[in-house]
Amino acid sequence: MLMKMLLDIEDEPAWHSAEAEDEDAGETSNYSVGQECLDRISIALGGNTIVHVASELLSAYIAALEWQKHHVALITLAQIAEGCSKVMIKNLEKVVHMVLNPFQDPHPRVRWAAINAIGQFSTDLGLDLQVQYHQRVLPALASAMDDFQNPRVQAHAASAVLNFSKNCTPDILTPYLDGIVSKLLVLLQCAYVAARDKHVLQLIEENSEFRSRIQHLETVVHKLVGNHQRMQNEEDEDEQNGPEIDKTSHKCKLLDWCGTNEVVAEGRWCSSDPKELVNHAPLRPNAMEVMVDIPNKPEAFLWRPTKT
Repeated sequence: MLMKMLLDIEDEPAWHSAEAEDEDAGETSNYSVGQECLDRISIALGGNTIVHVASELLSAYIAALEWQKHHVALITLAQIAEGCSKVMIKNLEKVVHMVLNPFQDPHPRVRWAAINAIGQFSTDLGLDLQVQYHQRVLPALASAMDDFQNPRVQAHAASAVLNFSKNCTPDILTPYLDGIVSKLLVLLQCAYVAARDKHVLQLIEENSEFRSRIQHLETVVHKLVGNHQRMQNEEDEDEQNGPEIDKTSHKCKLLDWCGTNEVVAEGRWCSSDPKELVNHAPLRPNAMEVMVDIPNKPEAFLWRPTKT
């Protein structure tokens, strides 16, 4: 039923032209409710229950001819990833194959959904995805950044690269860094060249989303270059001085939000910047991004930002 609700999506022309202010153009109320319910029910029931039921439906939707069903399958995978992470990690080869194949789908909204799933997996499936599949995922995202006919797909691929690389070690990320940064710089250059056109200048004045996309690409470039430089400096220091304790990490404990003061997890504080993107949504005020290292109580509920 919930997957059928995700079929209620319109192929809005504004989505393709990137003239709408957000990425939700064409999504109906049924779609939004179905998406939110998939997230909640997967957390409540867990992977052992959800994945068994969803696997047959996902295969059928992926094999269908309609682009909407391909889109639904990928959105479903992204939404259930948090609640089903343990089971999905055990079947990671099948899951990655199911998501990377649609990178070649003829419909841009399907390609966007595949990229969105990779970005979500980068958060929910821990380091397993980065360590085992970087040689397949990063080239696929880099190729998607060449889709100049679909600026939304390009921008989302750049965002997913940042999500994927956030916890990558230097030896994983370094071989790809020059190529990725070069592509990001090309996107920035194209954006500024287009901005000099009179008609696009008028669009920029009327459309904050286009300005935000340019600013976001700048942020991605700066963060990737900065992260690479920082990791390189740490490697150089380690070679000279031997291993050191990481003094930049901020350890923290997560308490049960029901008020019991039970420590449900231990981890590291990452950011409290309201504009920091988590699951492709702004963190927002009074919230913090935390990397969980030790889940003392895996079934505990944790809040995370969403678009709605």
